Amino acid sequence: MNHFFIIRELSGLKGKKTLLVMTRNFKNVPLTFVLKEVSLTGALVYENILSMWNPYIAEVYEVFQVEGTDAPEGISYYVLTEYVCASHSPLEESLSLREYVKKNGPLELKNALNITTQLCDALIDFHEKGLVHRDIKPENIMISEYDLENPQIKLIDFGGAKEDKPDSIADTTVIGTLGYQAPESLSERTTKRSDIYSIGCVFQFMLTGCDPGLAKYNKNRAIIHIIEKAANEDPSYRYSSLEKLKAAISHELKLHLFDKIPLIREIPGFRTHNFAHSVIASFFYLCFFSATIGMLSAGLYALWAEFTFFAVFIPLVFLFDFGNLVEFLPEALRRNNLLFTLIRYFSVIYIGIVLYLISAIQFFRG
Repeated sequence: MNHFFIIRELSGLKGKKTLLVMTRNFKNVPLTFVLKEVSLTGALVYENILSMWNPYIAEVYEVFQVEGTDAPEGISYYVLTEYVCASHSPLEESLSLREYVKKNGPLELKNALNITTQLCDALIDFHEKGLVHRDIKPENIMISEYDLENPQIKLIDFGGAKEDKPDSIADTTVIGTLGYQAPESLSERTTKRSDIYSIGCVFQFMLTGCDPGLAKYNKNRAIIHIIEKAANEDPSYRYSSLEKLKAAISHELKLHLFDKIPLIREIPGFRTHNFAHSVIASFFYLCFFSATIGMLSAGLYALWAEFTFFAVFIPLVFLFDFGNLVEFLPEALRRNNLLFTLIRYFSVIYIGIVLYLISAIQFFRG
């Protein structure tokens, strides 16, 4: 009370208060902040990010230790953070992503992709400090720039974050919100891939306006694939890092010249926005063009057609991207990771065996 003027209480969940305050000793313009009571663990997390600046993370200004309080240990911890207000909004109000979607309806695909990219940029810095947020949801994503064409966001609430240590045991305290919470967080150790799961759920929320389980996005094949991979129930089948998820998003935003060429984007082997896949695909196609010149000049049209179908396009489609074929597969099969992977790779092996048997028969026939 000696340092801040309390405007109102924002939240008082679990006995920890979150207050909207102003500084008492301002010179020109009164500054508004969020004063949040946290646990000792939360205070240590905020201390860790105190010196970090990211345009998509609410800034942390100070961490306080207050003695002689009613807390069990006699010590309370508070953090002073940025109060994120939606600039250029009609009422200059503070808006969460949930409130923004409720007010304006589901987002256009481009806006949802842009916000997901911003969220990835925010958490890349967070993850580099060895931390997992654990509570990514629409309520913890604030609109910082109210722009219907290109909204900007800031991530808040790091009190439930923890260090991502490979040797740590399962979490003893469950943090997160049902629907946006990674399944493993209920019984196992949360990791950086747990945040990726939550991002996939938020992405779907922006496109449908509904929480996970209530509606599914089903308009764009590539976007469906990104959501399903990010929010896969098995962590090992999700994107391995935020950088890879961001690369997939950037591919759909068509930020690079390579992604802006429609023909290349639809060729098997190139539409997975994966550099290694593109290199392997390029090798396939070089072999194909060389073989095409030789076979067609020799009049081996049937062999060329067989080689083209079995040795080039089928392996590329099955190994890298099913393309439009994936829409004909039931979701239960797509989400059965082990079975889906086995079908892909054993299909290629089977086709390869058939191809070589046919080639051997033709060879022995002269």
